[in-house]
Amino acid sequence: MKLFSPDSPVGRVLYLLADLVVLNLLFLFSCMPILTIGAACGALYDTVHAMLTGECGPVARQYFQGFKKCFARGTVLFLISAAVLAMAFADLILATGVVGVMGLACVGVICGSVIIALGVMAHLPMLVSRNPKERVLMYLREGLMLAVRNSWRTLVAVALNLFVPVLFLFVPELFMQTWMFWFLVGFGAVAYVNNWLLLRGVDPECWEQLKPVKKEQ
Repeated sequence: MKLFSPDSPVGRVLYLLADLVVLNLLFLFSCMPILTIGAACGALYDTVHAMLTGECGPVARQYFQGFKKCFARGTVLFLISAAVLAMAFADLILATGVVGVMGLACVGVICGSVIIALGVMAHLPMLVSRNPKERVLMYLREGLMLAVRNSWRTLVAVALNLFVPVLFLFVPELFMQTWMFWFLVGFGAVAYVNNWLLLRGVDPECWEQLKPVKKEQ
């Protein structure tokens, strides 16, 4: 077996990196209108899932098919998520002005609510990409149930999703040193890891089938 053949370990890693670069650039490009971020996240997770299961064709074609599939529900869920986070941020600012135990209690409740909301949001791209015609309330309910049932996996996914904005806001020097990684593969890599983390809860049957697929490849 040649070192760089598609069937060799090195070849598989290189092909995966190449696909992630293409996927990452497509994701960043389609997020530029801002309102399309929800659809872009759905397409990102849909493409990564196809890569994991060995069902992915050309990455660009798979991504744009997912973008079209997730556009309607993804956009609505993005607007809801943005509104929830904006209200939580405004409440947090108000709560920090309250002194004493009451202020600490308010901050704690708001922070806990934000963590739960972020846990639900972590599951939404996967849920939308798998069933793009479900009712919005069903996505939110299912996302909450999955976040509660798979708490530690959800917390890890939330931490991964928050890593870039936290890095950008609080450690800008380190962000500037690593921006090329995030520009080329970072978001695709995070989605890839999150699919591994959350797939067992979202689609247990698919999770069980991944190991045989991996052996066949």
